[in-house]
Parts: sequence; structure tokens; C-alpha cells
Amino acid sequence: MNSGIMRIFTRDKLRVAIVTITSMIGNALTLYPVARVSFIIDSIANATITYNDVVRETLILLLVGLLKYIFASISDFFVFIGYDRSNKYLTEDVQNAVYRHTPIFFNKVSIGEVISRTTNDITDYISPLAAFGLFCFLEGVIYNAYITTLIFSKSTLIYTILIIIPYVVQTIYLYLRRESQEKLYNKMLKTMDSITDETLENVKGVRVIRTYSLLSKVRRSFVTKLYSYADDNVDYTKKVQLYQPLNMISTALSYLIAVIFGFYLIEQGKMTLGGLTSVFIVLTLIQWPYIALSQFIIMTIEARQGLKRLEEIVNEKVLVNNDYATKNFEFNNSIEFKNFSFKYDNEEVLRNINITINKGETVGVVGKTGSGKSTLVKQLLRLYPVTKDSILLDGESIESYYDYSIREKMSIALQEYQLFSRSLKENILFYRPKLEGKLEEALVIADLKKDVDNFQDGVDTIIGENGLSLSGGQKQRIGIARAVIGNPEILILDDSLSAVDATTEKNIINNIKEARSGKTNIIVAHRISAVRHADKIIVLSEGEVIGEGTHEELLLSCPWYKELDEYQNKEVNKDEK
Repeated sequence: MNSGIMRIFTRDKLRVAIVTITSMIGNALTLYPVARVSFIIDSIANATITYNDVVRETLILLLVGLLKYIFASISDFFVFIGYDRSNKYLTEDVQNAVYRHTPIFFNKVSIGEVISRTTNDITDYISPLAAFGLFCFLEGVIYNAYITTLIFSKSTLIYTILIIIPYVVQTIYLYLRRESQEKLYNKMLKTMDSITDETLENVKGVRVIRTYSLLSKVRRSFVTKLYSYADDNVDYTKKVQLYQPLNMISTALSYLIAVIFGFYLIEQGKMTLGGLTSVFIVLTLIQWPYIALSQFIIMTIEARQGLKRLEEIVNEKVLVNNDYATKNFEFNNSIEFKNFSFKYDNEEVLRNINITINKGETVGVVGKTGSGKSTLVKQLLRLYPVTKDSILLDGESIESYYDYSIREKMSIALQEYQLFSRSLKENILFYRPKLEGKLEEALVIADLKKDVDNFQDGVDTIIGENGLSLSGGQKQRIGIARAVIGNPEILILDDSLSAVDATTEKNIINNIKEARSGKTNIIVAHRISAVRHADKIIVLSEGEVIGEGTHEELLLSCPWYKELDEYQNKEVNKDEK
């Protein structure tokens, strides 16, 4: 049994101990009446049983029945609460791991796979092992041991071995088939991962799908994958269900051996009629422990593969961590990129970046699409591993600060907004109820107040999944309001003005200048109008800095910047005409 499966049980040791003890007592009580059958039958055959014997045996059986009920109830309760406990423990493990991981991890494991593994794998395959699997193991081992001992006590060692051999062979055969079963299991669940992934993408892009009249094609693709999953599931289930006919064959062979060899032992005087009757009664019970053992083997195979899939999430090394952190970030002086380079999937995105952002400055970042603008500013959030001393905060390597303390000092509004199917107010506060008093100010800064005033329910308007009922500009402004409401030391607008018109952009920039005087602002933009006012503008091209300075300085020193400014001014003039 691998370490992952052992951990399912060892992390809940008290429950497992209670179940084991109550199961041992309960199983012993179950077999007590069977053990007394031989005494009663032999006493009747020998005419030695008395009225007092009958009364005594009856009272004992009633007491045993009552005790069996009590211990079975306790055992069942603690067995099956294991399912919920396992769900809780494993889900927490995965969630904690997911929250620790950075975007690099999600290039390997998609969101759909994470959802599939934290729902399907845990609830259908791993957690059942912690509950019903434990029950099957105890029945298959302890109960089986009791039954085997009882048969031996009523007969001989050879007779006992011959009776259980068919069941033992069956169990060994099922165990040896585990590898082929594991392959079918993995194939089935990979198909489910694909279905979950595709479903998430289709739900998110449902408007695009409808716009291009692709609903029928998307439906066919989805149904095809469902049929593929169903076929895989059927193949897997066929293999799993094989133990049932095998068990019937084992039972038939066991009964045949018991009858033939049993009567032979009676003729030899090595077994009594009462003993043989007890064995026959036990044979009606022995089938279940081996079924339970077979079921446990199958569940172990499923759980082991499910745990492997979970461990890809839980045990994956967190590339950005606090191993070298010793202090909290306060931001007193500056941010410096020093000979900084960055690779993404072995492709160099940023090369030899040397820039300084001083506290209180407003810095603009411009460049062509794919020039590395967003990648540059995201380095400040500690989402990617960096070379030591390549990013300095207040003169010290970024790795010397706890990541949470860095993020507490920053807020970012992204171009790819993420909104939730809640009220506009909840989307802006974003689990920060103490900031509700600053909601009005945030709406003003993001130039969103005039829009909200026209909503029927104001800030309590439900905006739909990912802002379904809003325009692109309104969605971006909600993201900006969410970023500015906490008045962070460092505000990053990562191309979050791309969907707003020129007038709204101008209003937001002026509001930020007025409300965030003395704070640090980093504005990534395609339009020069968004950064014209900045204390410093950084121009990127193919991952390199090709210009740095004020707007006026860059017009003189950076041809690309000057060309872009002239082009955008012409476009503005055309629009005005």
C-alpha cells in the first residue's frame, strides 16, 4: 500500500482505531452463535442438552445480539463519517496548493483538470476508500481471520486450507490484474478532464459561439467526448465487475470441497456432525469477506491512481516561495530592475532590463503588442521565479521579502478583467468589507459613478457572470475601482484602459493624478495619451528597453515613440472631425 493511501488513514488515526476495535468485537459477536451451533447439535444428538442449557444459550444469544447491534452501530457511524472527513482534508490540501501556485503551474495543469481532480477523483474514488474501503479491509482481513479460525477449530488444518484456497486464488488474480485496470482508469479520467476543460471554455465563450452560430458543432463535439467517456467507463466497469462471477465460481468450489472432504472427516472420526454443520453455516458467511477484500483491492487501485493525479497538484514544487524571505516589504525608496531577463517556456521575453522606479513616481510603459509590457510589471507581484538581485526593492532582492507583504503594498487592474456573478459593490470590495466607506471615492476615480447612478439598483446591481450585462469599458473600470479602493502604495494599471474611450481615459488619468499624489503608479498602455503626463515613460520593443524619459524627451530621442505619437494624434484629429 503506497504512502498516499496510508496517509488517508493515518491522518484520521483515532477514527480508524475506533472502527478497528468495534469491528473486531462486532465480528466476534457475529460468529459466536455459529460457534455454539456445534455444541447445541451435538448435545441434541447425544441427548445431553437440558432445559437450563436452552435457557442459558437463549439468554446469551439475546445479549450477544444486543451487543452486536451496539458495536455495529458505533462502527458504521465512524466508518462512514470518514467519507466527509476525507473530502474535507483532501479538498483543503488541493485548495491550499492551488492558491500557492503561480501561473507557471497552470501551463501544466489546466483549470478544468484541477476541477475534475478535486471533484471526480476525490468524491468518487479516494474518499470512498477512507469510508467503505476501510470497512471492506476490516471485513476482508479481521472477519476473514475469525471465520478461518472457526473452521479450523471445528475441523483440521488441511480441511481449512482446502476450503479457502479458491477464494485466495481469486483474490491474488484480481491483485495481479491491477496494472491493466489502472491504465483503463487513467484513460477514463483523462477523458473527463478534457470534457471539464471544454465545458469551461464553452461556457466562458458562449456569446462568441452564438455569434458565429457554432452551437450545433460545439454540441456535437461535447456529445462525442461524452460517448468516448462512456465507452471508457464501460470498458473499465467490465474489468471491475469480473470479480463477481469469479466469486461465484470460488464459492461453488469451496462448497464442493467442504461437502466431500467434510463427510470424509466424519467417517474418519475427525469431525462431528455439529462441527460440519457449523462449517456449512460459516461457508454462507465466508463469501462476503472475500468479496469485501476484492472490493478493497479495486478501490485501492482507483484511489492510488486518483492520488497520483492529486499529487501532481499538491506535491508540485512551488517555484515562487518564501524560502529566503526574512522581512516585510514597506516600500520606502525605489524599485530597480538590474540586468533583468526573463524566459517563458524557454523563450526569452525580457532581456537585460535596467530601470528604476522611485517612490511617488508615475511611470508609463508602452510598446508593441508582445513586447513584454505585462510580463515586466507582473514580475513585481512575485508570480514568477527570478534570478537573485535582479529585482531590488528598497535596495534588497525581492526574494528577501515575504510575498504576501509585497502584494499587500500593490494593487493591479488587468486588461483581462475577472468579475463575479455578484453585485457591483461586492466585485469592487472583493472580500474587503472594511473598505466600504471608500466605495464612493473609488467609483469617482474610475469614472464609474455616472454609470452606476443610472443602474436601477445602483451599486447593488447584479452584474452577471464575468460582467455579462456590462460593456467592456465598464468591466475595466470596475477592475480599476477594485484596484484603487485600498489606496495602495503601488498601483499598476496593466493596459486596463484599452476598452474605454479617450474622454473616459482622460478623466481616469486626471482622477488618479489628483487622488494619488505622492503614491507610485505604473501605467501600461498602448495609447500614449494614457502616459503622456508620467514622470517617466519606458518604451519596450521585443523585450528590450529602447527608450526611457519624459514624453518630451522621448519625442526627441526615440523614433518609434515619436512615430506612434504622430500616428495616434492623426487618429484623434480624424475622430474629432
